[in-house]
Amino acid sequence: MTDRPLKVLIAKPGLDGHDRGAKVLARGLRDEGFEVVYTGLRQTPEQIAAAAVQEDVRAVGLSILSGAHGSLLPEVVDLLRGQDAHDLLVFAGGILPDQVVPPLKEAGVDAMVGRGMLTRAEAGSHAFRKTAMRDAIYKLMPEGDRRAIHAHAFDYWRARAGELSPGKPGLDHLARHAAICGASEQAASAYLVMADTARREHRHSRADRFYTNAIACCGEG
Repeated sequence: MTDRPLKVLIAKPGLDGHDRGAKVLARGLRDEGFEVVYTGLRQTPEQIAAAAVQEDVRAVGLSILSGAHGSLLPEVVDLLRGQDAHDLLVFAGGILPDQVVPPLKEAGVDAMVGRGMLTRAEAGSHAFRKTAMRDAIYKLMPEGDRRAIHAHAFDYWRARAGELSPGKPGLDHLARHAAICGASEQAASAYLVMADTARREHRHSRADRFYTNAIACCGEG
């Protein structure tokens, strides 16, 4: 198992100027226990490959909305392979029509997730549906690496436990990672706080889900 968070590079290849999804993806992966390097907008394939090697990352995520996926993504993969980075996982997100998936996989892109990554949370605010991308990465990683991710995420959120509140992002991350890492008492406590808050807000389905999770954690403790 690695002794540091697994590092992922997120990049925007080509002239695509829309980076909200990439930034939210980077934030979501950090919350899940990854160390994230974001290269910024309008990166050339050469810049992305060089940054991936220099930063010694475990995976490279390419966000593309411009329609140039057919040329830019394979070029990034070829440049990585040319620098002996054969063990890097390459995944892509954005506007990826179904018909481009087979040729991109054949070109060496390991996983792809299309539209629907962002959901509107409220006026002026978007949330990331990160489970799709997270799971796409997890499926490609050894079990030991997955445990390391959860351990680092648990440490991250546990250190910030005093700053977390039921209505804000973070407490749910603490609960989930604590449960996976075997810290059943802390996980159950976080789930109960969220359940009580949801019940007071008359969000009964949400409250039931959190109470169920808390009970499951108590049974494992």
